[in-house]
Amino acid sequence: GTLKCGSVEIDFYPFYKTYSGNNNQSVTFTLNIANTTYLFTGDMESEREEEFVDLYDIDVDILKSPHHGSISSSTEKFLDDINPEEVWVSCYRKNTHNHPHPEVISRYEERNLRIFRTDLMGTIEQHYIFGIGYKKYHKP
Repeated sequence: GTLKCGSVEIDFYPFYKTYSGNNNQSVTFTLNIANTTYLFTGDMESEREEEFVDLYDIDVDILKSPHHGSISSSTEKFLDDINPEEVWVSCYRKNTHNHPHPEVISRYEERNLRIFRTDLMGTIEQHYIFGIGYKKYHKP
């Protein structure tokens, strides 16, 4: 389904397979604002990423990193198919799961994605004024 509010549009993407565990039950949606498409995947893992790219053909500008940059997500096929320009990794400093995984960061770097990490940069705010976006950071 789609929700619209002025120039902001949110599209939700249903899935048809049933997955065990909560991570692959995450709500998946895009946010479109000022000709920029964000993809939010929750804790989606590789099996659901595969279903997503099989079902949907979406070119993404900004990816909110699936599952905090876990090794179980951000497969090469997924990244190649959605083709983001930048990625935001939401994770705590010194978290017990060691997110984000270095191999996942390498996948992002190999694709020349601009990487923004909350563990290193703090909270990331994205603002739009008259259709022009800018970021603001708050130290961790």
